[in-house]
Amino acid sequence: MVDAINDAFLAVGDFLLGWVLALPSDVALIVLSIGSAGILWALQMAMRDRDRAARIESDRLMLKRHKAQAKASGDRDTLRRIKRTHAQVSLRAAAMDIKPLLVALLPLIVIANWAYFRMEFHPPQEGEPVRVVLSMSPTVAGELVHLVPTEELALALDDAHSETWARRLELVEADDAPRSEASWTVTATASDDPHELLIRHRNNNFHHAMWVGGRRYGLPLIEHETPPETATRLEMREVRFLGVVPGIPALAFPAWLTAYVVIIVPVILLMRYFSRAKPTFVPRPIADEAAQQHAESRPS
Repeated sequence: MVDAINDAFLAVGDFLLGWVLALPSDVALIVLSIGSAGILWALQMAMRDRDRAARIESDRLMLKRHKAQAKASGDRDTLRRIKRTHAQVSLRAAAMDIKPLLVALLPLIVIANWAYFRMEFHPPQEGEPVRVVLSMSPTVAGELVHLVPTEELALALDDAHSETWARRLELVEADDAPRSEASWTVTATASDDPHELLIRHRNNNFHHAMWVGGRRYGLPLIEHETPPETATRLEMREVRFLGVVPGIPALAFPAWLTAYVVIIVPVILLMRYFSRAKPTFVPRPIADEAAQQHAESRPS
């Protein structure tokens, strides 16, 4: 069920956003980020209660004015009341943003899901080395595995064992748990269809599709059901904004998502700033009001 929903979202994303893959990766990230911010901003503008927003902005200006007066006079009780009132006004403003945010969730999920499967890596090109890794249980370390050669597939010159397609599983001490691994560095010809990689171990066949020469790439990781703890992965070039913005492993953020957040947050703030509601009235500065009161109190 989950896979079906994900496939549906991905199909919609490919239909609406597939053209973005023709752009350079940096430009594509900017387009996705600004487009996402634009969707949220447009929904906020369309669903905003303008009269209520104007009153909230007026309340904020008045509170700012009263806060300045209370600070000048050292009135701490008034400052505490203003702080509580300001929190209530902020809650009313936040409540106005909930509906457009909920409506925007669906298109934003489609965009994020599509980018997760299409924007994390650069699609391999013809002749570009790609490292193929088989990971298995540590109990099979030392056994032989075999990547089946095809006419379209070749071992890269920088492969440590470029003379043979057979590999021996080697024990790897990982931070989470030990495992056994074997790897191949391969190149492939460009094709409109994916290359079907086939790795054999004992009586088990592990398949992994690899796209080459197009705008998309294969799944970077496939976890196989049998035997347990078996997975195959493709190590491709990661998309990094401007070539430098990294991912955040502690938050499970790939590099594209870090760049997406870095771009979209200031864009949203700028859009909100320039589209904020005009207050129903603008209070005069305290100095101007004091001067008028002084002038009115003078005898004629």
